Amino acid sequence: MFNSYCLKTCVNYVLFFYLNSSDALMEISCGFPEYIRYGEILGIILPKQYRDYMVAAAFMKTACVLEPSNSKVNHKMGSIILGWV
Repeated sequence: MFNSYCLKTCVNYVLFFYLNSSDALMEISCGFPEYIRYGEILGIILPKQYRDYMVAAAFMKTACVLEPSNSKVNHKMGSIILGWV
């Protein structure tokens, strides 16, 4: 349970994530770590049938713009683009 949401299945989690991630990114305090996490969730952590590589790459590109010298974001971006995940 998360805030009265039942996230027992991956489908419920994916729907919850898509509906609420844009609200979280609109926060003023949102920085590059949030973009990295969302990119990881959508491109790496979720089971393959629920992954969205285009949206994950968009999150990682935004993180790269915000922090271009960060090694974690560069590694994760490369992994998603090259399809190593």
